[in-house]
Amino acid sequence: MTRIDLRGTWRLEGAGEQVAAEIPGDSHSALLAAGKIEDPYWGTNELDLQYLNGQDWVFSRSFEVSAQVLAAPSVYLHFDSIDTVATVFVNGQVVGRSDNMFARCRFSVKKWLQEGTNRVEVQVRSAENVAGGGRSHFARVRLRWRRGEDHRPFLPGAGCWSLAAGPFCSR
Repeated sequence: MTRIDLRGTWRLEGAGEQVAAEIPGDSHSALLAAGKIEDPYWGTNELDLQYLNGQDWVFSRSFEVSAQVLAAPSVYLHFDSIDTVATVFVNGQVVGRSDNMFARCRFSVKKWLQEGTNRVEVQVRSAENVAGGGRSHFARVRLRWRRGEDHRPFLPGAGCWSLAAGPFCSR
């Protein structure tokens, strides 16, 4: 099996910002590392960052695919976790959707890949906006969990987690 490890530096766009984002990781961590926000866990900084809760985010990066990978009978894009309501694109084509950060995602992507440079993009919708629209039970549960109801800061960011957005796998 051939694997293309997609962990590392991605591009994050949202809230009028474009910054580098380390994956696995999330929007708040990327903004903090880029110096765009103050530490949300310090003092009352969390309150100044509430505007981020209604933002949609886009994580993207390019990667190389060899002829060997394309010769495989199937190729999958695997995410251990996408936080939370997301649409995944490869080379501009929708390859899958997720609405549960606690479920792994595996998308068949071979027909959208090309030899050479390819692009993956994960568009993550604001859990706060989705939950307000009543579209996703998982987003509503996640929002209650992240709202600080368990005495934590309310910072419902967006991100790709665990073993990250990858690897691509061929068999």
